[in-house]
Amino acid sequence: MTTAEGGMLVLDDDELARTARLLTLHAISSDAWKRNSATGSPHWQLHLPGVHMQHDDVQAALGLHQLPKLDAYTDRRQHLSTLYSAGLSGLDRLTPLETIRPDDRHARHLFIVAWRKAPPKRNGTGYWPTFAPKASAPASTSAACTSSRSTGLPPAHAYRHLPVATSLSQRILSLPLFPTMNERDVEDVVDALWKTEA
Repeated sequence: MTTAEGGMLVLDDDELARTARLLTLHAISSDAWKRNSATGSPHWQLHLPGVHMQHDDVQAALGLHQLPKLDAYTDRRQHLSTLYSAGLSGLDRLTPLETIRPDDRHARHLFIVAWRKAPPKRNGTGYWPTFAPKASAPASTSAACTSSRSTGLPPAHAYRHLPVATSLSQRILSLPLFPTMNERDVEDVVDALWKTEA
């Protein structure tokens, strides 16, 4: 499901939930409602480096409207993922990155695969690289990120020598996967990937 941008985090750990709420509000200790209420205090503390990642009311309305469809979306994505897994079984140069544990119900937001070696040309299929290593990002070498004191995170140079991440970033890709796909769409993608084996 979508809320135009962003999403929902559901947790069964109260402490982790408090930390998540804190991080979505610039990591300050008190939101505007609490600071400006009759019993609130205008004072707040910055506990961690955080960002502003809250839904607005319009995004929340979109999400609430789609919640009743979530189970059907998840079931459909799981079905399509099963077709992908079966169709790609035996394709030696490609490995689906399976992350499902027996008791999990995965949302299957993405279907990620990895080429064993460098990927071939696209051959008309809309697959694309999915992740880039932090070490290659311009932000990782910017002045703002070079000091662990300013961010609370490891310094940028700690990310610069990651051979596994760098190798994977060049070989993993995301296959098309969305609830309105049909079985023929999956077959077309699988057929195009098998043609790379020839």
